[in-house]
Amino acid sequence: MRRGWLLTIAVIAGCYGDPQRAFLAPSIDAALVDSAPVPDAPDAPPEPDARICTTLATSPDAVNLVNESGAAPTAMGGALVDGTYRLESLHGYGGPVTSSYKSTWKFTGNQWELALRQAGATDDQLQSGTMVVNTSGLITMTPTCGGGNAGGFSYTFNTSDGTLDYFVGGGGTTGMYHHIPVP
Repeated sequence: MRRGWLLTIAVIAGCYGDPQRAFLAPSIDAALVDSAPVPDAPDAPPEPDARICTTLATSPDAVNLVNESGAAPTAMGGALVDGTYRLESLHGYGGPVTSSYKSTWKFTGNQWELALRQAGATDDQLQSGTMVVNTSGLITMTPTCGGGNAGGFSYTFNTSDGTLDYFVGGGGTTGMYHHIPVP
């Protein structure tokens, strides 16, 4: 038996030259490696464009904020119907504010998409994500594509006659964004 083992070790060592490499894969002639064609690496998939979160476009005309006296309407909630909505009017309560916007929202199940352009901006902000709708008046949104609001955001809202009003407040002012369905 010992004689067989010695013969095997001697053959392996002789075939591969260096006894320390006896159990490694066979060596390859470097000249053959250098002259062998190297296949092209497959093209890597293109990086996704961060702006392609939706194919929506903003509403065609900018809507100017109209300052209102008194308190903002109370958010009552309602059923948010799947569909596409565009900004029709914007009302400010609690102080003089000037601004204009264009926006289009699309809601499908628990998914949302948004195309928004604020006054002075040259490009639309495109975002999409998931949402939880509490029919008593709160929409909680989590962006999954597009910039801003990385931690999510919430709006109080009303739905009636197929329209959507949502409210944004801060610093003593409240904005009511009135959206109508797009046929």
